[in-house]
Amino acid sequence: MASLARYVAASGLLLVCWQLTGAQQPGAPSDTPASADLDVRYAEAQLALARANLKRAESANQRVPNAVAASVVAAYKNDVDVARLRVEQLKAGGPESIKIWLRAAEVNWKLADARYHTALAANQRTPNTISPFDVERYRCRAEVCRLGFERGQAVADQPREQQLEWRIGMLNDQIERLNEAVFRSPPTRTIDPFWWYW
Repeated sequence: MASLARYVAASGLLLVCWQLTGAQQPGAPSDTPASADLDVRYAEAQLALARANLKRAESANQRVPNAVAASVVAAYKNDVDVARLRVEQLKAGGPESIKIWLRAAEVNWKLADARYHTALAANQRTPNTISPFDVERYRCRAEVCRLGFERGQAVADQPREQQLEWRIGMLNDQIERLNEAVFRSPPTRTIDPFWWYW
């Protein structure tokens, strides 16, 4: 499970980097036909990767039920939806729309809220199944995601600079979540080659 958490964190970090590089200014070199084609191909490759990640998780669950948590599968489905929206937007000839980012922010909020309510339900069935600290952390994460989505809605009709500022804030939040996931996963022990000890 720790390797899955690291895989999810690495995939998310790659997505964050791609999203950062996707924030382009009007009139930038990417507005040329050749680079627009490259942007579409890149978005299609990201969509293929998102689908492959989802397929891997679903395959693991077919082999062993609940091997991959439902929240992780839902996150992979969200990645596919957002990547597909990006491809469609780029193929239509438009720049990346804030609507794509709003969709991702809304799904992140709903996933975080579902995780919080799942933790509450688990503790109602069996007290202290999930530590009170984690339940509170899940509640705070859901609140942060909800407010991030609302902030995005507030800047949807604002100038591009304000939209980019919100997008950067969302990326910072994603990086924070990745850090939380990495720090929560237990370290893996590797065996050092014997010649390191000579």
